[in-house]
Amino acid sequence: MGLDFWNKMNVESVYRRLRVLAFVFVLPAAASMYYLLSLDSSKIFLPFQTKGLPVNFHFAVISPLEVEIPTLSPQAVSTGNPFALLLTAVFVTFLAGTFILTWYASLVHLVRYTSGYNTFGDVKSGVRSIFRGSWRDRNKRMLTLFSAMLIAFYVAIVSFFLYFIAKIILDLTIALIAVPCMIFFAVVFVPVCIFLERGLEPPKK
Repeated sequence: MGLDFWNKMNVESVYRRLRVLAFVFVLPAAASMYYLLSLDSSKIFLPFQTKGLPVNFHFAVISPLEVEIPTLSPQAVSTGNPFALLLTAVFVTFLAGTFILTWYASLVHLVRYTSGYNTFGDVKSGVRSIFRGSWRDRNKRMLTLFSAMLIAFYVAIVSFFLYFIAKIILDLTIALIAVPCMIFFAVVFVPVCIFLERGLEPPKK
């Protein structure tokens, strides 16, 4: 599960470090998103005329990210800005790191007051044993649900980012992927939060 160099560290220390690291990771993701939003806000409206068309007066909306002529084309055309590609890679990578660190921090938070989980190594081995257990175990079902929730939220944000912010993929299908992901997130958010707050359910004897 990674982060083996923290295996012998107590859970409270690891919990604090994971939260700080998650905050550090989210900063480049937020900065890249903000910069791309600022690029898209720098739009130029260019009017022009054409001959031989029913409507001969048009205007183009031009920004560093896209070019759109609303009266001629129903869809904008991406400019393929290489800097936008770089910032998108930064956003996707650091956001993924943030979600992974958040997952680890949530696992530590889940068991930090549970006896037997004294070090980060105990947490990882305990979680591995839960995932290998039977589906009848509520802990396994809820941990799986929590992991799926984080993945769905990540996919939703990235697909939304690619279409509306970076404007790299201008196919509406990529944006629509976010809809079922966010519905799933909304449905499972409350039960997952309750599970994380209450802690692990003791094994049935």
